[in-house]
Amino acid sequence: MAKKKNAVHVVMVLDETGSMGVIKGKTISGFNEYITTLQGDKTAKYRFTLTTFNSESTVTRHAGTDIQMVDKLTHSTYTPTNLTPLYDAIGIALRDAGSYLEKNERGLLVIFTDGQENASREFTRQHVADKIKDLEATGRWGVIYLGANQDSFEAGQQVGVNLTANWTYGTAQKVIGAMGVGTIAYSAAPTTDSAKEAFASAVRSAAAKGDN
Repeated sequence: MAKKKNAVHVVMVLDETGSMGVIKGKTISGFNEYITTLQGDKTAKYRFTLTTFNSESTVTRHAGTDIQMVDKLTHSTYTPTNLTPLYDAIGIALRDAGSYLEKNERGLLVIFTDGQENASREFTRQHVADKIKDLEATGRWGVIYLGANQDSFEAGQQVGVNLTANWTYGTAQKVIGAMGVGTIAYSAAPTTDSAKEAFASAVRSAAAKGDN
């Protein structure tokens, strides 16, 4: 009898604000590498939710989609502009697809941003922090905040995230790409706590190396 595959629902909140334009190409390349890595992993089953955000629009592009059906980003589909409604983006991602899991599925919420909140209208910091706290209390969710050129720990703490990693414009592509290895490690770890650290370790290692 074939071994039952581990199952993970990845919810990614990806910054598409103006300052990300500096690393637009690296973000696209890293994201596409991440998706390709998960699509090629035969040891686990992945569902994927992607929410991109700026002050012009916050869009959930995929909601619990089978990873094999997830589209790659292109220069025409990822267009950084405007301000940073970070709280709205996290809140919408969780509302649309991130707050439920299928049976025996583990959840992973990844927040990738280079800026701090300055434009949310629907969700407050406290609302988002409470929601994240509730998710992690289930023992089935890991949440990591990947922040650039800022105190990632402090920024993550503001929305209730204890597990953080810093990146810079010089490490962006490697960090996003390394999320694939991290997510595979996350799916295979025996507990959610060890899974979170396995994911963070892979990303931190990539951040230390930098992009070529």
